[in-house]
Amino acid sequence: MRERLHDQSQRVPPTDEISTAIVAYTEAIRLDPNFALAFSGRSIALTTYAGEGATGAAVRESYEKAASDARQSVALAPGLAEGHLALANMFETGTLDWLEVHELHEVVGGELPGRQSDEDVIVFKSNGIAAWDIAAAAKAVELARESGVGTEL
Repeated sequence: MRERLHDQSQRVPPTDEISTAIVAYTEAIRLDPNFALAFSGRSIALTTYAGEGATGAAVRESYEKAASDARQSVALAPGLAEGHLALANMFETGTLDWLEVHELHEVVGGELPGRQSDEDVIVFKSNGIAAWDIAAAAKAVELARESGVGTEL
């Protein structure tokens, strides 16, 4: 079952398969409450359902459950890329308020605070030239080291 669910987690299910995917991921989580990949897969399926099939209050409920599942996936397996992908997908598709989005230079330059708690999420979307991204990342690391913040990987 894990292999089949892993294969399903690699794609967003079409609308007609969303309910089936949600049921399968829910069963996998019932069988193994520490199955991080199932949480990320269910999060993606719930986000898809909220955006394409849900109506009324079910839209918000599905996004909230998707956020909870994505966070649980990351908590269970911080190195699992699918958990981070599910979280970013949910925020971009469901709950991201573009009025709350700020430029990276505003945070790195100290104009705006960074994360204020462990619940805060930073989403970075690169739209520039790769050399600019590398320069920005190098400056971010330099400032973080100077300030004594962040975690060395």
